[in-house]
Amino acid sequence: MRTLQATGGRIEIDDSEPSYCQCFLITSGSDKYLLGWQPLYYLKEKLMRALREEPTDPKKLLFAGAFEPHRYALYLARQGDKRHVFVQDDELPATGDKILHTLELSQEDVDSWILTLHR
Repeated sequence: MRTLQATGGRIEIDDSEPSYCQCFLITSGSDKYLLGWQPLYYLKEKLMRALREEPTDPKKLLFAGAFEPHRYALYLARQGDKRHVFVQDDELPATGDKILHTLELSQEDVDSWILTLHR
């Protein structure tokens, strides 16, 4: 299990089967959402590349339909010295931005995520 901790919750990647990793969002309120699944190499590549790059767009897409069953998308944004990961849920009512949850990452969190993904 790889745990990517942030303010507001965490993302857990169950890597017991590397070709079929389940990914979960666990909020600080202990709500748990199955984001979907993908091979470990794909998740590591996408997340590490996005975390190492400086986000130039207000919201840089990390994953759009990257998780089966294509319900969730993750975005990365920079606000001051913090980064935010927005989890968008396509099944939320269309009246809003469909943001299910936001994780805040300090530079220390970013460094920790990279180390955890690299192992």
